[in-house]
Amino acid sequence: MWMHASPRPLNGLAALAVRALRVFPQRLPAEQAARVLAELGEPAASGDGLVPLLMSRRLSHVVRAVCGELDEIGGAGSDLTRLQQVATAMADLHLEQLRLVQAELGAKGVPVLVPKGVFYAATVYPHLEPPFSTDVDLLVRSGDFDTTCDTLRRLGYIDDLIVRANVPLKLPPAVAAREGASFGHFGQSRSWVKLVRTPHLDEHADFIARTLPGEVVLLGGQVHLCALFDVHHNLNSVHDPTAAAFRPTEADWWQHPQRVAYRGVAFDAISDVTAAWFAANHFYTDVMLYGDPNLKILGDLAALTRAGRVDWPALADIAQRHVALRPPLGYVFRMLGGVFGCEVPGDFLAALAVPAPRNSAHFADFGDPLARVLDLPIELTVGEHHP
Repeated sequence: MWMHASPRPLNGLAALAVRALRVFPQRLPAEQAARVLAELGEPAASGDGLVPLLMSRRLSHVVRAVCGELDEIGGAGSDLTRLQQVATAMADLHLEQLRLVQAELGAKGVPVLVPKGVFYAATVYPHLEPPFSTDVDLLVRSGDFDTTCDTLRRLGYIDDLIVRANVPLKLPPAVAAREGASFGHFGQSRSWVKLVRTPHLDEHADFIARTLPGEVVLLGGQVHLCALFDVHHNLNSVHDPTAAAFRPTEADWWQHPQRVAYRGVAFDAISDVTAAWFAANHFYTDVMLYGDPNLKILGDLAALTRAGRVDWPALADIAQRHVALRPPLGYVFRMLGGVFGCEVPGDFLAALAVPAPRNSAHFADFGDPLARVLDLPIELTVGEHHP
């Protein structure tokens, strides 16, 4: 008896994701870009559903960067250009609010790091337009967590607001408490939100209603953006207060922070090594534990790798010291090298000592996230004898 697993051919959004992420953040000539976009087929590649489709996997900025030579992507009247105007406004709002929050926390002696999101926009692909992002993540030490939340509250932020159909809704206290205690909120607060009137986006109200019902508020046709911060004292449970060396400790998060600046605002960020192991673990956890289809962080990690910013010996060292990091780093970087065209040293993967079945594709290992990432339907062939 033998059993063989094989995927059906990639098509649609999954195929576009692979082709775009294999070159991001490079911009392709129009002819090559057209072939990438054609993976979606008609009418998806040109219809009103393009933006929601790309947003469903957080690929809008990747496709705009790679395929921006096409009128339907980078043209003045395209939906992706309208989305970019909203994205730029949100980025500038968040950066200005970050400046204020940093000043308040700095006066109290509270250090804060930016661990993802705007970190990549600032340091890995600052030549691109700001990607669409609904929040800024802040990493503080566990002892400063309550002070940070109190500071945001004093600055007018609340943690019981959600947006549905472009309408702000206040959560009942019991629901807010349940949300804050839910699986997935370990090590972080609920989202701290403040509405900010943004009149220059009013002309896009119809577009916003159609494409961003859960991200932007519309009140009487007037646009209000949500300034939003997520406060973490660890990220995705990659924190080990017992010092058992299974996971990194708080001290690992704060190793060699770097000062960066973006669009006129300076802030402290995690080191490149920390960014690499955190991104791989974050992506792996989101896919395997939560079934999250978000591919943005995979694109960010690919761009970090292509920029030559990964210190492979240092990355292998922390994975060898903290065994919980080995599967995420092994699977994700193997996928980046084997599927998405990044240069990943073989000796780095060997140093992680993550078992891999011989003579099988990546998806054949039950610990590998690739099948979930690409929505691969697997076909099983069972027989008495191997053909």
